[in-house]
Amino acid sequence: MFLVVGAEGQLGQVFAKHLGDKAVYCTVSDCNITNLAEVKATFSKYKPEVVINCAAYTNVDKAEAEDREICFKVNVDGVKNLAIACNEIDALLIHISTDYIFDGQKTFPYTEDDKTGAINEYGKSKEEAEKVFDELVNKGAIFRASYLYSEFGNNIVKLFKKLLTEREAINTVTDQKVTMTNADRLVEAVIAFIESGAKKEIYNLSSSNELSFYDLAIEMQNILASKCQINPIEYKDYPSKIARPKYSVLDSSKAARELKVELQTWQEGISECLKNL
Repeated sequence: MFLVVGAEGQLGQVFAKHLGDKAVYCTVSDCNITNLAEVKATFSKYKPEVVINCAAYTNVDKAEAEDREICFKVNVDGVKNLAIACNEIDALLIHISTDYIFDGQKTFPYTEDDKTGAINEYGKSKEEAEKVFDELVNKGAIFRASYLYSEFGNNIVKLFKKLLTEREAINTVTDQKVTMTNADRLVEAVIAFIESGAKKEIYNLSSSNELSFYDLAIEMQNILASKCQINPIEYKDYPSKIARPKYSVLDSSKAARELKVELQTWQEGISECLKNL
């Protein structure tokens, strides 16, 4: 039996689409992962064999200042509590991480073995969560996603769709390189890992090719037949005080090889998502 925590979020809803009644879905009001007693009580009630952690604090800007404490409480302490409770009932734990654990100084894709070095507080919280997972979890997997998107929740595809259909002009960055994660493909990879019988692994799971946000805007403009003017700008001119990795490309070849996951190009993934919307 599967138990999905953080079920109210984007990824939780995608797991519900794929798993249906094979899982129990807990929102934060059902099971607050920052409370160990609450987590243990939930696990005692449902006795899950697999726990999927979709709960996370993801507001990068607020994590840098006013919400830093709650960010670390959810992203680090929450994972610790889940790990402790999973070990007690011999459950497998699936944890979702991020490309933001890296510093963005490379010029070729990051693999699962690359050294981490987060450059903002959100990234540091997820980096610390991976360390907690490595130290405490007996069996499970970390899946690193990058710019997760789907037809559910708030995400970058929905944001760009809104901007391209409502504004006359937008500025987009040309020299920040990323990969993107179709949430449906991520869920399929998680299920493949669970079925594989592997004990403990880390996987990157994103698009097979890289892009800039300018590339994304142009592609979506063409699909949507938008008349919005797209102005290219450089990363240094982007109006944000928060440091973000400039090169944030994940190498997902390990997942493709070991889990037999068919990686999409980001163009294929965006097209699929817009049809679902």
